[in-house]
Amino acid sequence: MVTETANTARRGRMAAIAAWLRLRRGVIAVTLLFALFACLTFFIKLPQSRQWDADVSRFVQRADTPLLTTLCEGLTALGTGGGLLILSLPVGVWLWRTRRPVGAILFPLTVAGHAINIAVKALFNRPRPGVDDHVLVILAAQGSSFPSGHAQAATLFFGFLAVLIAIHVRTRRARHVLIAAAVVVALAICYSRVYLGGHFLSDVVGGIAAGLICLWGWTQFYRRFAAQEFAPQASNNTGSSDG
Repeated sequence: MVTETANTARRGRMAAIAAWLRLRRGVIAVTLLFALFACLTFFIKLPQSRQWDADVSRFVQRADTPLLTTLCEGLTALGTGGGLLILSLPVGVWLWRTRRPVGAILFPLTVAGHAINIAVKALFNRPRPGVDDHVLVILAAQGSSFPSGHAQAATLFFGFLAVLIAIHVRTRRARHVLIAAAVVVALAICYSRVYLGGHFLSDVVGGIAAGLICLWGWTQFYRRFAAQEFAPQASNNTGSSDG
């Protein structure tokens, strides 16, 4: 009897811990992202970090082909503020026409990820890859290198697009395909920045971490001030049909 009581109490404690973790998983995730970003800010100050980053860049650039270069230049153009704004217009129209006005307004504003990045870069002022690093600069860029503005903006933009898809697209198969496509495009933009010699890998990872932090805040704002727009989520979770 004592053993059964102890096991029951242990299971109760584990269930309470699991429930607490579910409630706090967003806060925990953001805390870990801040910790990752902080670690990267220390990493880029290490004397060896630039050499390690340059080694990765040279490895990525071994795949240099005219076709891949053209593709990466197109991806980088897509990841600019203008490219993302153009891409946001049809999604904004779709959200507006389906009576999700807050989402329709917030989604184009994710392009502000580039503006946020400018402020963050000013704190670090890290030089971009160059001849001294023996890295081929295929497409030159101006300004500080850490964190990558393209990576931060793409993570925020396509991450919020994935959130909107998860909430508002009813068909499970379509949700999965569209979310996967959004993730692939965001990662491809990040890859293009290293391939083209515009950023080091640590710059891109820092941009992704900063973008995910912004994405969490953006999503919480949307959830809090447009709770009614989250109503279709219940039908998405229960409607498992692929028809």
